[in-house]
Amino acid sequence: RTASSSVVRAGSEGSVCVGVEPAKPQPAVDPADTIALSAQQHWAHCPRQCGLVHLEQAFDDNLHTLRGNALHAKVDQPGVETAKGVRVARAKPKPRTTWPP
Repeated sequence: RTASSSVVRAGSEGSVCVGVEPAKPQPAVDPADTIALSAQQHWAHCPRQCGLVHLEQAFDDNLHTLRGNALHAKVDQPGVETAKGVRVARAKPKPRTTWPP
């Protein structure tokens, strides 16, 4: 049971039925009221950095971000390579699953 609670009702001839009350619909979340996970991480590291990046969009790449961007781009390109005895397969498709099996 996620967002629901148990309900006890009297059944016929004095028997008791225990069921699950349906979850109440949650109000829609306004995107303006949300905080990006990256903003929370920047704030934890440095509130000033958070303001520069997320409020003023003042962000310059450095050596670390350039390396990270290059590695992330490589991950999405299909291929297989072996480096130092380790075989690496990239952009491998997900296996198709169906339910029930």
